Amino acid sequence: MIMTNEAIYDEVKKYYENNLPEGSVLTTRMVNSFVRTLNNMIKEERIMDNVMGIKDALSIGGSKNFILQNQPYLEPISDRVKSDVCMYFMDSSSLSEYTDIEICRKSNYKADSYLYCIIAKGSKDGSYSCWSSWNDSARSLNHGHYNLPDRDTALNIIKVLFNDITDEIEKYGPEQTLALASSEDILYSIARQYISEFTLHEYGSLPNSINIESMEDIPIAFTTVSDYTRDNDDDTEYEIQVTLDLVESRGYMKNVYIDSNKIKSESIGDNLQEAVNWLSGLDFNDLIHLSDADWEKIHSIEADKAVEDVKQSSINAFEADYNKIFGRRGR
Repeated sequence: MIMTNEAIYDEVKKYYENNLPEGSVLTTRMVNSFVRTLNNMIKEERIMDNVMGIKDALSIGGSKNFILQNQPYLEPISDRVKSDVCMYFMDSSSLSEYTDIEICRKSNYKADSYLYCIIAKGSKDGSYSCWSSWNDSARSLNHGHYNLPDRDTALNIIKVLFNDITDEIEKYGPEQTLALASSEDILYSIARQYISEFTLHEYGSLPNSINIESMEDIPIAFTTVSDYTRDNDDDTEYEIQVTLDLVESRGYMKNVYIDSNKIKSESIGDNLQEAVNWLSGLDFNDLIHLSDADWEKIHSIEADKAVEDVKQSSINAFEADYNKIFGRRGR
């Protein structure tokens, strides 16, 4: 044969580098597969044993489409998948003690996009475990390996069981998609999802991006209300605003304001998990509900403000008379 395997390999690489869309990947396994096929075609005298014969063979058929359909799949792990895995661990009595949960793809083949691998650390003894199959469609966890001495051992098991279609596992392997899924991050992700879904349903818009990221003073409800505790002919309306605090330093609180005055702050949970559970049942009428005790506090604030207004009015009148008689200060 005139064309050696090395020469065919180089020609295949060169041909597709010039004919594939920008950003496409020609993996080692694909090139080797083409080399074997072209070798057989040369032996069977189906193509010429030279560069022209190689190029003619590669230009015919669906080889280009085959390459594009089998690109390495390395999409990052989504927040939803992280949420599902963490919730699965938290809901399981045998898995809830695990921490430092990491997730990666089980395969770099796109058809396997619903399959993942998981590494986690045991909080009791510090040993590691890994599972080579989290089925996202079925929400099932299988093929566990337990009591591993360290994370590297767990990762090596995942590498061995990884479905690689590239023969370049260091470049397109599990470590390229490995992502930490801390329970706190996931709970905040779920909280943001509940809040966003609520505001989108109630107001047709998403919450303020700054508040939703900081999780402080998140506006969740706003409307006007009438005072039912007074005479029916009193049609005074009050602006009510409800905000949420979801950070430990401020407590997990619901804050209620009437005309910019804070009327009350109520706990929505002793911890983030309890606060997220509360958020799952958000109801607009419950958020803006004011009790008789709340209205008494509102009346008290109004009375105090009326007294302050009278005081300030008297001070203003005195200053006006003083300036009229004696001239402005400083003259």
